[in-house]
Amino acid sequence: MVEFRTLRREELNQWFDHCAQVFTQGEYTDRMRLYFMRHWYNDSRRRLSGIQVAVIDGEIASTIRVFLRNVYLQGQITAMGGIGEVSTKPQFRRQGLSSKLLEMSIAYMERQGLVVSALGTGVPNHYARYGWESIRSYRAEAQVTAARDQDCRLLDWDDDWELNQVATVYDEYARGFNGMIVRDDLYWRRWVRSEAGRGWVLLRGDQVVAYLIANVDDNKVLQVQDFATLEPDSDSFARLVAHGVWSFGLESAKVAFPAAIRPPGLEVEYSVRDSLMYRINDPGMKPRLAGQSLEEWLHGGQITPEETVQMVAAIDAF
Repeated sequence: MVEFRTLRREELNQWFDHCAQVFTQGEYTDRMRLYFMRHWYNDSRRRLSGIQVAVIDGEIASTIRVFLRNVYLQGQITAMGGIGEVSTKPQFRRQGLSSKLLEMSIAYMERQGLVVSALGTGVPNHYARYGWESIRSYRAEAQVTAARDQDCRLLDWDDDWELNQVATVYDEYARGFNGMIVRDDLYWRRWVRSEAGRGWVLLRGDQVVAYLIANVDDNKVLQVQDFATLEPDSDSFARLVAHGVWSFGLESAKVAFPAAIRPPGLEVEYSVRDSLMYRINDPGMKPRLAGQSLEEWLHGGQITPEETVQMVAAIDAF
């Protein structure tokens, strides 16, 4: 007998174990468990009611979590449900558990007034049956030579004044794109800080005019997790990534970042990804599309890497 319901508080540890086991294909690791613990405890808007589970004989067989977020869409703050932690143990697959949990999650988002929903997946056909639409997203890569910049320094997470400046820069920059998450102070201090790689600020005098957060992957590629600037037409991105390459002790490196950043002064190569999906939960949202498809609207009417305004910061992934 399958029991479909929301997770109970006393089941959290079992839920962490379930997610860690499924996402490592059965090779449970503490590192993966810590990932899911971090995503729970560092989320100031976490709700047990947002975690749907299918339980069989006391065992969690399948689960889906809805993350409560607000995003910028065409400059307006819009309530969004992020779909994550979707996982079913191998022995319980192909029994319709995930489908039932998706239906429950949609109903939950509608009750919560979440206007849109977003997710990342490698199996878009499954979600398309429930109203999610595939949205192309563009990435860019550039080869960058290391260059220490005297106007750049490490981001100081413990300096309230500096972090407030960084948050202000982000907020102004993020409003110009579709899909950027609205971040409050708790989100910065808990979620962003815990997910961040190394960060740097670019200063003019004592004022932060841009910042960058990035890490280096196993292939020595500098992966940009987060960036914002008060001067989009300046060379702030190029300066920060060159400083970042230097900071990681590399002479030069390939730098990967969202194409929508469109940094002046860098020669870039573009690639396309099709893992992002969006769903309109509230029919009242549709008039905002003004006759465009959802994909066209999210890209600002221009579904090209050179002109898109659709962007999701990697550090906000759920």
